Amino acid sequence: MVSRLTYEEEQGILNELDYINDQTEFNRENAVWCNKTIKKLLLELHFMRNDIINKNT
Repeated sequence: MVSRLTYEEEQGILNELDYINDQTEFNRENAVWCNKTIKKLLLELHFMRNDIINKNT
């Protein structure tokens, strides 16, 4: 099972989440970033699920 996200992308997501957590205000820009990131992570889960299914068939 191989991640399609690079190490740099994973670290970027973690760093941005830390940044958002440190802010006192959650604005539209943060909401848009969260939306895009959630979609990217759900796509990653979809690929991982397919890898597991294909490996077991």
